Amino acid sequence: MSGRRTVDGLKQTATLSRLLEALLKDLPDMNLWELSRSVGAPAVRVTSLIDKLEDRRWITGEWETGVPEGVARRRFYRLTPIGRTHALMLLRRYDDLP
Repeated sequence: MSGRRTVDGLKQTATLSRLLEALLKDLPDMNLWELSRSVGAPAVRVTSLIDKLEDRRWITGEWETGVPEGVARRRFYRLTPIGRTHALMLLRRYDDLP
């Protein structure tokens, strides 16, 4: 990808761009599996990006509640207001900025 941008220390990559586009849709139940499927990247790659986004407070994660014992809980992710702004800047979607 030519003309890669850097925002808040994150370099734009194709995978990061697809992940941010998926998060910008603000759909419910955006867990690791859904994001990985949506992005078309292995879960380990998406996990690495999620960690970077959480460290920078671009996204928040919330654990699923009410799960029966013995069933794995899922973690759901959403963009924070600053994360949404940074995502739009990184993706050059200036018309969508607040």
